[in-house]
Amino acid sequence: MLTTDSLALREWHDRTRARRLTLASNQLEALRRLTILVPTRERQDFLIRLVAVWGGTPVRLVLVD
Repeated sequence: MLTTDSLALREWHDRTRARRLTLASNQLEALRRLTILVPTRERQDFLIRLVAVWGGTPVRLVLVD
């Protein structure tokens, strides 16, 4: 289980960042126009994984708790 303070979460985050794909300029432009609305409902672990995946992209995340 990935909890906010677990070693497993930190390792998963490092692996996710390491394999992030290089995107072409047209893909980056498409992502700049994308906004993702996320109702988190106090799911902190879900939120951490979501930000880890989308954090290095130009996508706008709107987090609603």
